[in-house]
Amino acid sequence: MKLALLNDFAEEGWFSMDLLAEQLRNQLAANSRRWNCHAQFIRPRFLRTVSALENQRLLRPFHGTMRNVDRLLNRWCTYPRMVRPHRTAFDAFHVCDHSYSHLVHSLPEDRTGVCCCDLDAFRCLLSPDAEVRPKWFCGMMERVLGGMQKAAKVFCISKYTLQQIQYHRLVPSERLVYAPLGVTDEFHTDASHDACYLSDFAKDGLSSRKIVLNVGSCIDRKRIDVLLEAFAELKRHNSNVLLVQIGGVWTERQWKMIRQLRLAEDVVQYRGVSRNTLAAFYRQANAVIQPSQAEGFGLPLLEAIACGANVVVSDLEVLREVGGDAALFVDVGDVPKFAAIANKILAGEVTIPGEVKQQQAGQYTWVRHAEIVATTYQQLRLSSNQQAA
Repeated sequence: MKLALLNDFAEEGWFSMDLLAEQLRNQLAANSRRWNCHAQFIRPRFLRTVSALENQRLLRPFHGTMRNVDRLLNRWCTYPRMVRPHRTAFDAFHVCDHSYSHLVHSLPEDRTGVCCCDLDAFRCLLSPDAEVRPKWFCGMMERVLGGMQKAAKVFCISKYTLQQIQYHRLVPSERLVYAPLGVTDEFHTDASHDACYLSDFAKDGLSSRKIVLNVGSCIDRKRIDVLLEAFAELKRHNSNVLLVQIGGVWTERQWKMIRQLRLAEDVVQYRGVSRNTLAAFYRQANAVIQPSQAEGFGLPLLEAIACGANVVVSDLEVLREVGGDAALFVDVGDVPKFAAIANKILAGEVTIPGEVKQQQAGQYTWVRHAEIVATTYQQLRLSSNQQAA
């Protein structure tokens, strides 16, 4: 069976989506004979139609807008146009990111599946009063949702996401497939090479201070405001602590909070670190705090417990699902409780046994995710052949 994988443009910069597509491709390639599935990426080159002009002096202030225009042009024009000629070249098509589900409209829907991570993109349709968006944006999301609803299969990375789709009656239950994510090989408890991976960051005083770690973007639902306020409270009891944020970019509002809370000398932020380096940060962190108010899976939580870290996270249904007994949970937005639990972790008063963490993390593998995807498309192909006969 020839399976086409349609993943995000690399220029979008969505690390989790790139990781998902990469791991799926790697596992399918490693087990191609076992599952009789040969996967191939098909994705057009990202065209810089508008942002190519950004170096012109008069247009520099519009850099962000120009980039977003190019993103829209590539997503909505270049990509759909490119995939149409491939409709007869593959047995099945797998859209790796549900926000690209509009591509289903350009593909044979009875042989196309979509991986759905969460319903955030559709909040403006599901809760229009709470998520107010322009009409043009809502129109695009209707097109995206319509594509996902046409797909033969929708792969849900968490039981929570699957249940939310059922609750809103977006896709019939028989078309939903539970396909949890996994942990890559870099995330383990062996810290013997951590000094090497973290050597480039020695100037920030990592070795001389207790590390509080947060991983992910800095978008609103990650509740960086809670993180900063909790860290400020934590610092009152632990003067020698450093907040390390990996993966995001502070917004102007967050920078303002950092200055108001007098944390400028106590926070550092890194982007683009390797998985080996990220794993080393997890292992060396004294505490990991993830105060999100919404998640589709919680990959940083899973990676952290796989590395043996002590993690305190928001008490969300999906994070309970992924973290199990291997994490500590606090009500969403409860700054004093986040600070109190983190303080107990730093003091050694609260910890979770390593075997509990390893048992929980061991339930999630990329091999399992890839096998579910491969076998589902095989069954879909068999059913289609039987109907044709």
